[in-house]
Amino acid sequence: MEQFRKGDTVYIVESERIVRKGIIMKCTGGLYLLKFDGGGGTYVKRHRLYHSEEEAQGEINRVRKLRNPVLNYCDVRLNIGR
Repeated sequence: MEQFRKGDTVYIVESERIVRKGIIMKCTGGLYLLKFDGGGGTYVKRHRLYHSEEEAQGEINRVRKLRNPVLNYCDVRLNIGR
């Protein structure tokens, strides 16, 4: 797993629906301090960081499929009959 460093631009997923861009300000004890573009910041663990916006968006799509198995089943079932 590639490490992130101070000054790297990263992306995180908030509330399983929003991708936010931030810059790593420091790393201490496995926690990364992020500063967001629009102001503010937070500490997050490594598993919440992504290298690109597309990678973060892919995580949102993956979680949505896992959370809605009934909807996914219905979509597949409707498409088979056509």
